[in-house]
Amino acid sequence: MSGDLTTASENRERRTFFRIDDSISLSYQAITKQEMEEKIDREDMEPEGSFTVMSNIASINQNMAGIMHRIEGGEPDIAAY
Repeated sequence: MSGDLTTASENRERRTFFRIDDSISLSYQAITKQEMEEKIDREDMEPEGSFTVMSNIASINQNMAGIMHRIEGGEPDIAAY
């Protein structure tokens, strides 16, 4: 009997979800299959391509956002500067 029954706390979802409400700028351009294959080949040869740079910038911005949030909590005048 106890093996088949679970308590309410065991059934409760343990994950926490966050909704992110933000805007981004996005643009795209349709390309041919050949252009896509050429781009993939170039990226394989050049691992420090534009995608990697943009990923690094996004990571830095995310880290800075957390730091700014902490500064705003303790020193709002400094954060506003």
